[in-house]
Amino acid sequence: MLNFFFSDNETEELTALMICETCSVADECLQYALGTRQTDGVWGMHNPQDRRNLKRQISRRPQHAQRYWDASFDKIRRRTASTVDAQGAERPVFATI
Repeated sequence: MLNFFFSDNETEELTALMICETCSVADECLQYALGTRQTDGVWGMHNPQDRRNLKRQISRRPQHAQRYWDASFDKIRRRTASTVDAQGAERPVFATI
């Protein structure tokens, strides 16, 4: 199934985008892709060209961009915070991407 997300085939890319539409962590996925400068594949309902356009728009508004990144990464940090399991061991909690 991952092949849909990293395909050069337009039909497969559209399939990946349709899968993304139902994903509960699409925003976090997009934030990860932008934050780690992913250049290939569909991430968070955006193909590489969409992400380049989005980054360009964000870079034109530096104050807005800083607030956007701060809020987004704060949200991700909360989702990936540590928790304690039944045995008392600290374990990280990650969103499924």
